[in-house]
Amino acid sequence: MARYLPVFALAVKHEYFEGDAHPDRMGLVFTPDKDSAIIMQQENLLLRRSVSGFEIWQEQRLDSVGDASAEMNGDLATLNLTFSVTASDPAFNSYTKWELDKPIRFENKDSVRLTATQLDTNAVNLSRSAGLVDTARHAMQVQFYIRIAHVLKQGMTRYEIELKAKALHWKYFFTGAIGRKTVEIFNLDGSSKEDELLFQRSTELVNNTGTAFLSKVPFPMRSIPTQRFQLREEGANGRVLMRRLPNASIHQIGKEGVPGGQTLVVAEIYIHQ
Repeated sequence: MARYLPVFALAVKHEYFEGDAHPDRMGLVFTPDKDSAIIMQQENLLLRRSVSGFEIWQEQRLDSVGDASAEMNGDLATLNLTFSVTASDPAFNSYTKWELDKPIRFENKDSVRLTATQLDTNAVNLSRSAGLVDTARHAMQVQFYIRIAHVLKQGMTRYEIELKAKALHWKYFFTGAIGRKTVEIFNLDGSSKEDELLFQRSTELVNNTGTAFLSKVPFPMRSIPTQRFQLREEGANGRVLMRRLPNASIHQIGKEGVPGGQTLVVAEIYIHQ
């Protein structure tokens, strides 16, 4: 007979899935490195996947009188574990904003919220060549690494990582009869004239009858966008042409040239009426 006691848990929160009931669509897989796998085996530790992270539990076998016969190593004051993280979602990097260049490792550093540090590429490659990474489980690209130094005397602790979403400019393309009209995009949530008109006409030619609008500012991308844009004829009393414009997604991405020779990555929305 055995029982399991929780040691610590880790949750990965992503700004892109804010307000989404299914953040597990990232498909994160956590794999301990060689040294961590040995420690976990020695200490009877089990990794159990959760909705957006994982939990570490210790198996404790009970004797005939119900006393635990497996305790954590008495000489072990801090449990140091390292994991590599992959994502099965092919769009993961399309909506994730990395503050640092990869490879990146998140560490707890005496806090429940892990912070990112940039790793030396040569050190990561050396670890892989030395067999510290299970290559069979890492056919997918490693997105980041995690190192947790868990002080055992503090008991069950919930750690977390917060990932930021990419912010992209939105670009609406209008073709057909609607593309020949003089229109503007109106922000229904704007509190001022500046907030209401967040789009300007694109300088890039669509076609002879089409037109396009580019947002003046980038918007943080979301799996469930909250923006409310409306298409109207230009002018103070312009007629409403589309009460609610469709929102952008990370699955339709293009580029836009802007003055100064720069190129913006934009989320594109095509409308033909």
